[in-house]
Amino acid sequence: MTYNILTTTVKKIFNLLLSLILLISCNNTGADRELEFREFMKKFKPLDVPLTINVSDFNCNCEALELESSDSLFIEFRNSNAVSYGYLADTTKFYAFIYFYSGDTPYFWISTFDKSYNKIADTSILNQDGYTPATRCLEGSTHIVFNKDFRFETIDTLKYLYCDSLGEEIGLIDSVVFKNVLIKTTLIENDGSIRIKKN
Repeated sequence: MTYNILTTTVKKIFNLLLSLILLISCNNTGADRELEFREFMKKFKPLDVPLTINVSDFNCNCEALELESSDSLFIEFRNSNAVSYGYLADTTKFYAFIYFYSGDTPYFWISTFDKSYNKIADTSILNQDGYTPATRCLEGSTHIVFNKDFRFETIDTLKYLYCDSLGEEIGLIDSVVFKNVLIKTTLIENDGSIRIKKN
């Protein structure tokens, strides 16, 4: 009889300790995630809108994001050249971070997070068919306009030039064959989700 009472008491104490450990562990995990998110956020500067970025002439003394760090908890690294740019200063409903991958041109992305630091959405801001520097027979520029209503417009101005069969520009007074403007609108909804519209 005493043995059964002792066994039951030990089981209760064990279950109580296990519950306590799990509770502390869960609380620490939430606190750790908040701390890691705050460290991630420090790598970005607050951005006041409206704001326009000239991607073609973009130059930024921005901080690199690190693949082998807690940064990887918040963005999906597509290559190791991810660089922070800024976050939208209005964080009332969600957090919105703008970052880019460096290369021949900066490739801009945006990620949104809820108030529990969970990713809501992540997408490229640039036009897939937009202007790429050093493309033969093409001149152009790219601008990203950030508006106050969480609507961004990526505007590519393209000038297609007269070229010969080898792709060399033919020196004419007016060497522009065709002009085109591509506009991609990226809209962040009230819940932090992202909707894209191409004009």
